Amino acid sequence: IPLFHVPGQPAGDGWTLDPIQIGSLVFVVGLYGLGWLRMRRAGSRGAWARPIVFMIGILLLGAALISPLHAASERLLWAHMAQHTLLLLAPLAIVAGKGGTRILQGLSPSWRGRVAGLFLRFKWLITPLPSALLLIGVVVFWHVPPVFEPASRFDLLHALEHLTLVLAATAYWAAVLGAGTRRARRGESIASLMALMLFGGAIGALMTFSRVPWYPEYAERVAGADIDWLTDQQLAGVLMWLPMGIVVMGVAGWLAYRW
Repeated sequence: IPLFHVPGQPAGDGWTLDPIQIGSLVFVVGLYGLGWLRMRRAGSRGAWARPIVFMIGILLLGAALISPLHAASERLLWAHMAQHTLLLLAPLAIVAGKGGTRILQGLSPSWRGRVAGLFLRFKWLITPLPSALLLIGVVVFWHVPPVFEPASRFDLLHALEHLTLVLAATAYWAAVLGAGTRRARRGESIASLMALMLFGGAIGALMTFSRVPWYPEYAERVAGADIDWLTDQQLAGVLMWLPMGIVVMGVAGWLAYRW
């Protein structure tokens, strides 16, 4: 998964066509395709919906890291929050598309064993409540102003921010969707989803209705754009609040129906 941060161009200047990020996306898609072919050759007849959902997740990652949204996030707070929202939602589609299983099947047997062994070491973390606490902790950490503003300036720190957001989101969605097949975990998953929705809604609402800049550096960056800092911040709060909340409610509804 391409989790490097590439310095963006001024807002609206086009795509960030970095070979590392594009190559990483192609590599992951290639592994998934190889794993899917091996599954088909073994006689399994998986639904075509899974690869489509997986590709939606890859496209969301591309939208966050390669599309003009990435360049805009260097200057506009709402674009930066939209980018983070995509990074948190893309793993949901990748996990729902059996990304982990198919990518593992695409590896050679020796590498498959190594990766599976690493996964087993951290299996305790991929349960609903611990992974929800991890995700909330990671999101809070990177959005505290003394951390958020330096991360927007230094590429290495920004790459680490993207990496931890995607990994934490992947662990959480893997735990929640895996719980969909285990009756005992569904209640725990629904509780974690409600906590996540309340947390995200609270942070988004506070940002939306605040009358002081949360990130003064972004208030200065937006000065040359056709938007004032308050409107920019309000849009950022709404983007943190509504899209994630709608998705979380949908997943919670699906789990409740399964339960």
